[in-house]
Amino acid sequence: LLDEPTNHLDLDSVHWLQDYLRNYDGSLIVISHDRHFLNDVCTHIADIDYQTIITYTGGYDDMVMAKTQIRSTIESQNAQREKKIAQLNEFIARFGAGTRSTQVTSRKKEVERLQTSELARSNIARPFIRFEMKRPSGRHALEFKNVSKAYGDLPVIKNFTASITRGEKVALLGRNG
Repeated sequence: LLDEPTNHLDLDSVHWLQDYLRNYDGSLIVISHDRHFLNDVCTHIADIDYQTIITYTGGYDDMVMAKTQIRSTIESQNAQREKKIAQLNEFIARFGAGTRSTQVTSRKKEVERLQTSELARSNIARPFIRFEMKRPSGRHALEFKNVSKAYGDLPVIKNFTASITRGEKVALLGRNG
């Protein structure tokens, strides 16, 4: 049982762990938010989605794709069902008081049978979140000048200077320890 095994590991350690687990000849249960790790190591994904647990073959991305396709299929079927219900209700409204009472009764029963089942809540339908900017950010997002860091007598960074401008993406990589 591995609970968030990549937390606090540097990149070399994550790669070592992935290689080790890929070659491991046993069963594993891995709890992780690391999509790349799950795609690399897992052969099956058990998705806990509100009140259900469904297992999918493949990695995390395979599960997301399958789950999205299933949801899309259900939404399409519900749309077709709603269209059929609307047609039946139109027939019922038009001929409800007339001589076709047996047909109207059968159409009412069909409407009851076809009632659209609500889609279950799912964590696959991600909400769209937008943050309003009160004012545009400045050109320089962050600036360091002559930053130094040591652990006891061991200097790790000495006179580090950097400037990060808006839109740049920066990764600081290094080994643990």
